[in-house]
Amino acid sequence: MKLPSYSEIIGKTKEVIEASLAPVRTLQAKKAAELKHAEIEEKIAMAEVKVHELCGKHPVDYEQVLKAMDDVAWLERRLKQLDKIIDEMFSDGPEKA
Repeated sequence: MKLPSYSEIIGKTKEVIEASLAPVRTLQAKKAAELKHAEIEEKIAMAEVKVHELCGKHPVDYEQVLKAMDDVAWLERRLKQLDKIIDEMFSDGPEKA
């Protein structure tokens, strides 16, 4: 990397500097969204395990099973919404990694 001259740096506007950082910031935002996706997937897996555990108890508490199933459905809906957000926001972004 060659350093620009001081006069070149002074001549650049803040908008030009911000524009040069846009691809990096886009990639950071996409990776943060992908991390959130993984976190929700983990929560779904844990919630499904809870449903199975509740179904294996005797006597079965159907209210708890229904609540646990609602939790799974809610997390799956959030995951689907996050996928839509990622698709819409980053469909044309940089694919470096």
